[in-house]
Amino acid sequence: MTDSVVEGLVKRIQERKVVVVCGAGVSRAATNNKAPGWWQLIGSGIEAARVHAGGKWAEAQKAQLETGDLSCWLAAADQVRRKLQQAPGGLLTEWLRLNIGDLRVEERHSEILAAIKSLDCPTATTNYDDILCDFFERHRLLWNRPEQEVIPFLNRVPGRDGIFHLHGHWQDPDTMIFGQSDYDRIGRDGKAQFLQKLLAFNHSVLFIGCSHSGLTDECWRLTDLVLHRLEHRGPLSLLAGHRQGIDRGKIAGRGEASFLRGKPWQAP
Repeated sequence: MTDSVVEGLVKRIQERKVVVVCGAGVSRAATNNKAPGWWQLIGSGIEAARVHAGGKWAEAQKAQLETGDLSCWLAAADQVRRKLQQAPGGLLTEWLRLNIGDLRVEERHSEILAAIKSLDCPTATTNYDDILCDFFERHRLLWNRPEQEVIPFLNRVPGRDGIFHLHGHWQDPDTMIFGQSDYDRIGRDGKAQFLQKLLAFNHSVLFIGCSHSGLTDECWRLTDLVLHRLEHRGPLSLLAGHRQGIDRGKIAGRGEASFLRGKPWQAP
């Protein structure tokens, strides 16, 4: 990360004009790699639904995953959600609890969370888990409750803080953005689209622990909105990882670890 990028980011943080978006890499780091990525979560869902859906169905979904194609992953995720919802005995809820709800921060791996918390910025996540809520001691905010929760949070209304779950939360499966049908649904939701635009045009966005596989099309749409404003008004974004053709010299990648460790936004 160049000095000018660091200086600009520090200034925006000190002006309290940054929203942090944490991706799967943050949960994986804080749990010593126990938190599943999206690919692993789809795979575990296939196995959980195998008894109900049958071996042929499971092998067909595994073949979708093995293609490495994003559209195939989205289709497989749709199938997993549908089969788990149809299964008797609350299989979807149990699968979510075992794979996501039971995740806990490992204290010796909590440095990344402590650094993010020290930013004192509104914090959002693309993850479904409680990792940030538990460590920050804040409640979850969901995209389907914009007026009650998210807008006051973005405006930093006193007493209305929390962790904004961009892709929903495991305890409220209807809010989870998991497969193609979910992205289609949120794309048609006027309030959800308004929130993304509000986030992109009123704040600088600092992406931490995100990558091409962790930022799906809807989140890249948010990134494009950020870039649009970058070109016109000059806020700053940091993206962990790389997406071909999107940085345009505006986003610094793979420098977040040393930046966070140094905490240059704090007064000496």
